[in-house]
Amino acid sequence: MSHPSLNAIFERCTEEGDCWLWQDGVNGAGWPSISIGGRTQYVRRVVRGMMDGEPVPARMRVPAKCGQRLCVSPYCSIVCTHRTSHRMAAERGAFGRPDAILRTTLRQRAQSAYSDELVSQIRTSEEDTATVCQRTGMSSSHVRRIRSGEARRDLSNPLNGLGARA
Repeated sequence: MSHPSLNAIFERCTEEGDCWLWQDGVNGAGWPSISIGGRTQYVRRVVRGMMDGEPVPARMRVPAKCGQRLCVSPYCSIVCTHRTSHRMAAERGAFGRPDAILRTTLRQRAQSAYSDELVSQIRTSEEDTATVCQRTGMSSSHVRRIRSGEARRDLSNPLNGLGARA
């Protein structure tokens, strides 16, 4: 496909308020994409480039102010830095959702050198910190943080962490 017109892109969307929700192809991460000249490109970048009359610089991002992943509307998009894009996402709560936090925590734990079983043993052990450190190779500060609940919070109890914070 040669460079599409704004109308051709709009025809592949459903309109919700100012948002144009993309109904065509998405990449593996779910971002609206289109093939132009044999290259896959993000639709939002293409639309923003058409509106501004020049391509979006490679180091710049084109997030949707509305927060909709499928929105490709020129009224919702903005060209900004990576930092500004993340700040906008944080302001709308993208990084504070409990399900997202749990997924990140579980992914990090799967890559940890210390198993959940070992962490559980450290919590219940009556050994002093120095002995645990020698046995496990863990730093004393990490052992103390595990025992106090600051690190590796127990996820098996759904009520854990709901109490008052110190």
